Amino acid sequence: TAQRPTDTPWRAKRSFSSHFCHPGVVLPIFHIAPPVTLEIMMQFQRETARYLSRRSWKLSLARPAYDFFGADVSLQQRRHHRPFSSCPFHNNQSTSDKDKKKFFSSQAVTATKTLNATDVAAKPYSDIPGDWKGSLPVLAAMPLFLPYVHKETGGMRTEDFMRDYYEKYGKETGIARFGPSDRRVALIFDEGYLQVFQREGKYPSGILTGAWPIEEYNRKYVDGHPRNPFLSEGEEWRKGRMAINPYLFNVKEAQSYLPAINETVNSAVRHFEEYATTGRFDRFCELAAFDMFTAASLGLQINSVGGDPKGIEFAENIIGSLATMAKVTQECPYSRYDMLKFSAWDNFREHWSVGREASKALVRMALEEGLGSGKGIMHGFLKDKELKISDEEATEMYLMLTFAAADTTASLMNNVVSNLSKNPSVQDKLRAELSKELGGRDYSPDGTELKYFQQILKETQRLTPSLGFTNVKNNFPRDLVINGYEVPAGTTVIFSTMGIANDERLAGPN
Repeated sequence: TAQRPTDTPWRAKRSFSSHFCHPGVVLPIFHIAPPVTLEIMMQFQRETARYLSRRSWKLSLARPAYDFFGADVSLQQRRHHRPFSSCPFHNNQSTSDKDKKKFFSSQAVTATKTLNATDVAAKPYSDIPGDWKGSLPVLAAMPLFLPYVHKETGGMRTEDFMRDYYEKYGKETGIARFGPSDRRVALIFDEGYLQVFQREGKYPSGILTGAWPIEEYNRKYVDGHPRNPFLSEGEEWRKGRMAINPYLFNVKEAQSYLPAINETVNSAVRHFEEYATTGRFDRFCELAAFDMFTAASLGLQINSVGGDPKGIEFAENIIGSLATMAKVTQECPYSRYDMLKFSAWDNFREHWSVGREASKALVRMALEEGLGSGKGIMHGFLKDKELKISDEEATEMYLMLTFAAADTTASLMNNVVSNLSKNPSVQDKLRAELSKELGGRDYSPDGTELKYFQQILKETQRLTPSLGFTNVKNNFPRDLVINGYEVPAGTTVIFSTMGIANDERLAGPN
């Protein structure tokens, strides 16, 4: 963990979704940051377990003690006001391996005892703190969410909801519940969520597994109705993940997309002032993010942010279809029958058709007509003959990747600039670092250190993250005991860092 500059007005502390935010890999990491970083965290836990087991130390991963982000002990212990400084190697790179092993050993024993105690006397799910105003079948969870609907845009202020829910119900227990009586939903705010990853089996479900609108649309309106691998389960899901992972999460591969991304950025920044001074900065972020991801995934320069008519048409059609997909899923969250209550389904069906056709055209331009750089995420796995990814599947995968990428990247850009504008001294120091390290050149990870910029990205993700939650598992198939409470099979479990990221006992004052 990089040291926080002492003069940073807002604190660059720890955030699950921000510690892998190297500027050179901002696309593969920030775009799908939450699931990626938690998977990396799980790998760290497994390696720690192996490391300790070789020395006959018992470690319970269900209640782990960790130092992955410079934390001293488990969150449960920190709730009892044990300070960060009590960790013998907190922010100390010179601490010996012997001291670290001793610390891990003592914390592992504590974690194991905690788990054993909670397993014996687990409280029922009904005892989990939470608000059940949404118990009426027709209204679902609407009464809970109404106070958090943004009046001007109609969007949901998810981050505020998660932060407030943590303060009201999850601060002491690390777990809370909400939702209608026939649909259990548990919010997990701490490392208790690791149990979900450990017990989900060989084929984990993703955040979009419950995105029924796409499956319903394909079943009714697409010839051959191909399933989107990212929305599937079992081997079909694995096929999609195995296809994309080497080209999305490999750092070397990700850095190979930088020339195309830099070209997009150089074009976009020429229009920055025009958008920013006419009240359209959010539009700038939206189009610039879409252009960057199209460059990274397909090697195409569509220049929608620069006003290219064809580029704008592509952007509006695809972004519009993804927006309606998010809206219908949010308004009808529990089942396809909910669509009878809203007009969102008809709107989605119309826009999704247009978006799919636009995506097919872009994929065709890049892969069949040979336009663009010829280097992108999609080029890699579609050229792999063993994977046998069809054109229809490629279109579905591109749409889902864009859904996961463009909106969160636009959010990040918007939040970074917003935070910088509120902290001019930070902006001045960042400008000095960029001038010194880059000198007007395109970014390249070789020999370039943007430590202060990384701190800004991390702190932005802590205070104003792109997503208020970092993982969702719909209808988890196994019984769990999390933080001393029973979580029955069939519960939807959600992980959010909004609580601990803003808890002054853990992160200090903002």
